[in-house]
Order: sequence, then structure tokens, then C-alpha cells
Amino acid sequence: MEVGDIVYLFISDKIHDRVMYRMEVASTHSTRDDAKYWKVKFEPDNDCFKFQNISPVYTGKHLNRQELEEHGISRHIQRPKRLNQEQADWLEKYF
Repeated sequence: MEVGDIVYLFISDKIHDRVMYRMEVASTHSTRDDAKYWKVKFEPDNDCFKFQNISPVYTGKHLNRQELEEHGISRHIQRPKRLNQEQADWLEKYF
């Protein structure tokens, strides 16, 4: 990923099972700043991606696994595959 790329984040838990975030890559070489949340020994990492949320969080009922797959989008990491224009337009209409 490169700075400026758009990333869609799929959330899967007991309540959510859909894309909920549209984010932009803000930095490709950021330092982790989450040591206080680790339950095991913290391993510093100075080569992380930093994302910036650029749209309101999606709270609707669409963008679930089935709808993604119907549009040829896997819910898994798409790297290095990029969305085609039709897929990007479809996702963007929800944000």
C-alpha cells in the first residue's frame, strides 16, 4: 500500500459482519503506539501502516460477506489485487 490509497475495513464480530470503514493510508512507516493494550510482551514495530478514517462509519445492513462476493470482492485482504472501477463505485456509494 502507498500513502493516499483507499482501504475498506471489514469488521467481523458477534454484532457486525460487514465493511464499516473507508480509510486512507496516511503513512507507511509509522511506529506502533499500542503497548498498553498488549497482554503479552510488547514487540516494538516501526514499520506499520497508519490509516485515517475519511468517511462516517457505515452502520447499515449492506456490505456483508454475501454482497461483497456477489460483486467479486473477497472479505479477505485484497493485496495485491485492486478493486476495479465498478467495485470501487459500488462500495463508495455507501460512504
